[in-house]
Amino acid sequence: MSVFFRKDSKVFVKNVSDDVELKEKFSKFGKVTSAKIMRDETGASNEFTFVCFSNPEEAYKAVSYFNDSDNKSQHWRKLDKLLTEG
Repeated sequence: MSVFFRKDSKVFVKNVSDDVELKEKFSKFGKVTSAKIMRDETGASNEFTFVCFSNPEEAYKAVSYFNDSDNKSQHWRKLDKLLTEG
């Protein structure tokens, strides 16, 4: 699974399996306003999602946890840890 962060309140997650509980995994960092696996017209998973937080600071906390980084200047950051950690 790969996770990317933007300087807004969204976290982009790709290579997501259907059984991942996204809201549950990310809610410990703040209020998750939406987290839904994107699907194609047949209902099959596109294996990506946006996890949206109520503010950018909460999104940054989630990203910092998964990549152990404190570099806020980078627009997108790739994370190597799996969501199942922690």
